[in-house]
Amino acid sequence: MSGALKIAGDGSIQYGDQRYVAAVLYHPQYEQRPVADFFKKAAVGAKTSLSRVGAWTTDFDGKPFDDAIALPVEMKVVDADDAGERIITMLKNAGMEPYTPCAMNGAHYGSSMVPGVSGQMRLLDGTVILASGENDVMGDPIEKTIKVNGHNVTFDAVGVASVRLNKDGKVEAVAAGGLRLFAAGDLRIELSRRADLALWRDLESKWQGVLHGWDGPVPAALTTITDDWSRVSVPVALKE
Repeated sequence: MSGALKIAGDGSIQYGDQRYVAAVLYHPQYEQRPVADFFKKAAVGAKTSLSRVGAWTTDFDGKPFDDAIALPVEMKVVDADDAGERIITMLKNAGMEPYTPCAMNGAHYGSSMVPGVSGQMRLLDGTVILASGENDVMGDPIEKTIKVNGHNVTFDAVGVASVRLNKDGKVEAVAAGGLRLFAAGDLRIELSRRADLALWRDLESKWQGVLHGWDGPVPAALTTITDDWSRVSVPVALKE
């Protein structure tokens, strides 16, 4: 193994900053023996659900390999289709919100999966992003309450909205286009007119904000959170 995969402090399998609730060992035939040792160690933590697709009867050096003994008993043996379905069912039962499904997009230099013009996704740092642009390329209304780590987050915005909460459910960052209302935990922003803004806690946990294309004084609903507001002007359109 290259060492890119490791066991996190909480016992889950980790790659970079991402910790996984499920992992599939896919067709391990001719793999090196340390791979089995790694998954045995991962099974002790029991934080990552383990599955295997395909037999492992011969190791990297061509020697016989007994996967039933070498691999943890917690690693379920399934076929490829069942592995995906099993993980999806497990995530749904745990109440995890799925990403908006992607669609195959044929490009000049190959094909790729592309998300839809409206939907929801989650970044590795826990930021949840909502996008809405199915009817208007400049953005459709986003008026909804979503669950983030079990906590309610309410948006009234246009086009795009995002939020990141800490482990206790407190807001660490929020950004939105055409924001009129945001509510999560003990933070509530209610504006008399819509604004494009971003608000986040710096390394000292102090709030900083940016307003985009806003004329006039910073609204009191924002200055009560922080006086540290910067402004970004709307670029001037090029003349033909």
